Amino acid sequence: PIVIFIDEIDSVLQLSFKDDFFALIRACYNQRAVNKVYNRLSFVLLGVATPGDLIEDKDRTPFNIGRGVELYGFQLHEVEPLAKGLSEYASNPQIVLQEILAWTGGQSFLTQKLCKLICNAGFTIPAGAEAQLIEKLARSHIISNWEAADEPEHLKTIRDRILANEQRAAYLLELYQQVWQQGEVVANNSFEEGKLQLSGLVVKQRVGSSPALKVYNRIYYEVFNQEWIEQELALLRPYSEAFRAWVASGCEDESRLLRGKTLRNAQAWAKGKNLSYQDQQFLAASEKKVIEEQIRDAELERERKDREAIEKRNWVLTEANQKAQQRIQIGGVVLFVAVLGAVVSGVLAGNKVLEANSQVQEANTKADEANSKFQEANSKVQAANTKIERANNELSQTQQKVFEEQKKAQQAQKDLALVQGERENIEQRVQNLEQQHINKSEALNLANSELVALEQQQKQIKIKTTVAEDRELKATQAIQQINHKLALSTEKLDKAQQNAQAANQRVELAKKRVQQANQEVDSAKIELEQAKQEVQNVSLLSELAGELHRENKIPEAERARQQAALSFEMQDYELKQAMLLSNISIAYQQLERFDEATKPISESLNKLAADTKNSPDYSVILAQALNTKGRLLAEQGDTPEALSVHTKAFDILYSFDSDVTTLDPSIQISFREIVENVYQGFIGSLLDSKETDYNQQNFIKVRQVVESLYLTELNNFYKIERLDTNLVRIDQIDSQAAVIYPIILPDRLEVILHLPGQPLHHYSTIISNNKLHHLLGNLRNSLPRRDTSSILQEAESLYELLIKPAEAELAKSRVKTLVFVSNSPLGNIPMAALYDGEQFLVEKYAIASIPALQILEPQPQVQRPLRALIAGISEESPHNEDSFRELPGVALEIEQISSMIPSSVLLNQSFTRTALENELNSFYFSIVHLATCGCFVCSNPNDSFIRAWDGKIKIKDFEQLLHQRRHYKFKPIELLVLSSSDTAEGNKQIPFGLAGLALKSKVRSILGTLTDVSDQDTTEFMVQFYQKFTQSNVTKVEALRHAQLTALTSFNHQNPSYWASFILIGDWR
Repeated sequence: PIVIFIDEIDSVLQLSFKDDFFALIRACYNQRAVNKVYNRLSFVLLGVATPGDLIEDKDRTPFNIGRGVELYGFQLHEVEPLAKGLSEYASNPQIVLQEILAWTGGQSFLTQKLCKLICNAGFTIPAGAEAQLIEKLARSHIISNWEAADEPEHLKTIRDRILANEQRAAYLLELYQQVWQQGEVVANNSFEEGKLQLSGLVVKQRVGSSPALKVYNRIYYEVFNQEWIEQELALLRPYSEAFRAWVASGCEDESRLLRGKTLRNAQAWAKGKNLSYQDQQFLAASEKKVIEEQIRDAELERERKDREAIEKRNWVLTEANQKAQQRIQIGGVVLFVAVLGAVVSGVLAGNKVLEANSQVQEANTKADEANSKFQEANSKVQAANTKIERANNELSQTQQKVFEEQKKAQQAQKDLALVQGERENIEQRVQNLEQQHINKSEALNLANSELVALEQQQKQIKIKTTVAEDRELKATQAIQQINHKLALSTEKLDKAQQNAQAANQRVELAKKRVQQANQEVDSAKIELEQAKQEVQNVSLLSELAGELHRENKIPEAERARQQAALSFEMQDYELKQAMLLSNISIAYQQLERFDEATKPISESLNKLAADTKNSPDYSVILAQALNTKGRLLAEQGDTPEALSVHTKAFDILYSFDSDVTTLDPSIQISFREIVENVYQGFIGSLLDSKETDYNQQNFIKVRQVVESLYLTELNNFYKIERLDTNLVRIDQIDSQAAVIYPIILPDRLEVILHLPGQPLHHYSTIISNNKLHHLLGNLRNSLPRRDTSSILQEAESLYELLIKPAEAELAKSRVKTLVFVSNSPLGNIPMAALYDGEQFLVEKYAIASIPALQILEPQPQVQRPLRALIAGISEESPHNEDSFRELPGVALEIEQISSMIPSSVLLNQSFTRTALENELNSFYFSIVHLATCGCFVCSNPNDSFIRAWDGKIKIKDFEQLLHQRRHYKFKPIELLVLSSSDTAEGNKQIPFGLAGLALKSKVRSILGTLTDVSDQDTTEFMVQFYQKFTQSNVTKVEALRHAQLTALTSFNHQNPSYWASFILIGDWR
């Protein structure tokens, strides 16, 4: 026997020649009846399909041969060999296998995936914890965010099988929803049930005496849940919102039914689709409602016409009565005049009595005529009423006839459809009769030919006496026969040529099909090789992520996993492979396996060198790959070559001028990290360069790059900031200030110190990135808890790193102010709290922060006298949507500050968004002081706000207010004070929080808090600040230091959390 196995037939169904392919298999089966050799040949088709899917061409014999073999999930005894592999990862592998099957239902792929997750988890499952840990793995790595975690694709394949056919998708979803909600549904072997089973989502099991459909396993039940069903149904139905509301009302809310164009569009969409019962019920109810409304409108129209007829009838009757009354009045007048004339005539002359009697009689006659006319008018009125009644009857009869005619028209349409069908049948019969007529005509012509031949023979017998005539006749007949045969031969030749031409066309078509098939096969081979390479690289990167996780390098492991997942989103294969290879090299470097890191980064750069697209995506990936190469060279000790490669990577990103939103989404997500890594790599190479002649030039270059990076970060990486080639020196700004540039690199902390009148200084401390972030996090978290011992310990450790190496130079320079140019996470640390073991840093120097020195103007701009806009809320507002603690100290704070500075005050009800906008656009204020609670949400800055009396002012609206006042040609605000909680907090994505956004609006300085400070402490601190700042020739940073020292000594607040959280960002002068 010969058995041919064909796997993934559901993929074969997507090919253009699939009908020919399966027809060939059927032809081999049919050959068994002709040639017994074919009995040796059998085909096994593996995949998800029904026989009806294999051959869809209606002109071919369907694929109705063979028999189906259903496959079932693993049983416990079938997976016992897997227990050996799990023995080193679990105390009781048998129980672990039971829990795995409880989640997968024995589904082979999911069972294998859960086993692999256990092996890669990095821990041993203790006895008694099997159910809890297996559930945690299944939910975190398969169910949670399943579309991103589905690699290789399995759950997406099931989803696509259900949604592939739009005409059946809604019905399949409704059927699956019944199974999901009821737990099981009795099977009726319908076509749709078969399709749902083929998707793999449900399985048929015998329950009692009847087979029933159930969800295959718990993982499918959790992933494809009610929320997913409703979401997909909503995407399928164009009327999903109205449908859900109608179903939720128990199918009673008629206001949700469709009407007019919406109903027509829905019916057009539903045509030809296998809709669920509820969809059909909804559309039928909508159509019924429309018909009822049409009938109601028709009845209203009929009632309107009836009212018009009655009104017209009454009008005719009234008019007739009026005319009759007029005629009676005329007759009375005539009668009166006649009687009066008779009396006068009797008085004047008796001899005219006869004439008067005559006139009386005439008057009586006219009165009788008037009465008769009145009766005639009444008769006409009655006749009009009769006509109206008759018209009403005719109207009713007409309406009845219209209704009957409509029914007849409907019946006529049905009859017309039947007649058209009969007409098509008759036309077919006529065609058949015509063909029979042609056939009989040809037979008649043949008989006529034979009759002519017989007659010709008779003529020949009769005319034998005339030899010449006979010969002439024969010759004529011979010529005619030759011509006839010649015509037949010519006709056959033409037909043969046509057949040959058609055959040639079929041959050419077959050649094209073969060529196309070969091209598709070649393309499929290429795609297969690419897919294998992609899976290989993704698998390697995932394995390296697991090794990083086992070595407790959690951030690096998460990054590697994220890059592996993002690679599936990229469309460009070559760029995708280049990025994967670059990330593989990074993972090897993080594992300190530098020899293995060389090959993938070389392959990545080779792929990029062969790519000629030169797109924005290409530029970003090339910069990342060069940066990875530079890091590897630096680790291998090749410092000059590392600097050269890092410079190329930096130049690529520095010249990047495309819109970030045009990048591939998978690259957009990493763009911020790539820019930071490339800049940090370039900075590290510049500082590693040991050539004496270039040290100062390199330090200056590092300073320029750092400020460019921090300003780029301030703009959320939407635009790469240009380097300031004429970078301002601190001598030009403040001769008594020093600038400190702390730079966090992966393996060390670098510091550039800029002192007035001196070259740049540089010192470095070896400390891992993770250890430094741990130190900063501990210090940051200790401040709100007011844990003095922890704060002092962490603050002293940070002092040793940042300030200790520069103590001598700072002392010699006699500077009074330290300005820190830093981004997160150092930007979130209150530098005033750094501790040398005896003193806080603020006891030695005034402290300020700034994102870049180049944003300052050389000369200070503070003008005296000061003028302030002060706004605040001390009471709970009725417009608050959430809880809000009252700030009774705000009223006292505003009262005392306004007594020191000429001010416009907006307190409580007067502090609205409109009032704040009007004040800002009406007057120039050098100070804007906001004493109100605020909230800065790091995960979503669009949810950040400050609170006014009439509600929240979102951060984007606050920035717009500051932008608007610039259009009124006011000078920039000198000082913005945010006297509330967490207003200056930033994170890795949103530097400086609200303060950063205010700086982008050209506010010169910001005074805010890094952590929550009590209402009373804030009031006391702000009063001390303004008392000092209102004095002449006192800078903002001096006023801040005065308030901090006062709090440190006078308020009995030795703990830095009371005073160090107040920071000054921007121009400190």
